[in-house]
Amino acid sequence: MVSRNLALDLGFRIIYRIDISEMKSRYHKSMLHLETERLSLREFIKSDWKAVHEYACDPEVVRYLEWGPNTADETVGFLDGTIACQRERPRRVFEFAVVHKAENKLIGGCGIRVNELDNELGEVGYCFNRNYWGQGFASEAAWAVIEFGFISLALHRVYATCDANNIGSATVLSKCKMRKEGHFLKDKKVRGIWRDTMLFALLKEEWLAIKAKEQDALLGSAEQK
Repeated sequence: MVSRNLALDLGFRIIYRIDISEMKSRYHKSMLHLETERLSLREFIKSDWKAVHEYACDPEVVRYLEWGPNTADETVGFLDGTIACQRERPRRVFEFAVVHKAENKLIGGCGIRVNELDNELGEVGYCFNRNYWGQGFASEAAWAVIEFGFISLALHRVYATCDANNIGSATVLSKCKMRKEGHFLKDKKVRGIWRDTMLFALLKEEWLAIKAKEQDALLGSAEQK
């Protein structure tokens, strides 16, 4: 088993651990578990469907997404597909159930998909119960998943997209120090309406620079004490 402990401060405090066992190939990890200060990110299991459906069926949650609101069968189908991805070799899709530690409640999902193996490219996505919006949980989970992509999947570039009107999601990506790279006009037709998309991205070298800067700040703070 490999255990990594990392700390960063990007407007929210993150202290998380990555536990990996049975690493048989570059994109095959078993028993994945990420932890932040407030959240536990683990693999989805079938019994999660009710907690997932609580937000997946909410019209406000999926307002800017290409799917939903879900029926119960659609949510069960999503979990079946997600669990099937856990068994793929090589594995390319890593979806995490985000659990609020203090409440021991599943409050959302956050994951990364390896879209281009040769180009070491990964796409991050997330969805949260709106009772937990505005508290920094999405940024906290997304940053842990971004770090997982760079550290454990050895990715070169991580990106994410969101509807141009989804200010909340754009804020999450900005808090994760992702650059806005593009604004695509009417590139997606969702529920009969053409929508704009914004593209955000972060390179591994940029992430390393962020970590180095944060480490310098932590060392400086320690020296002053």
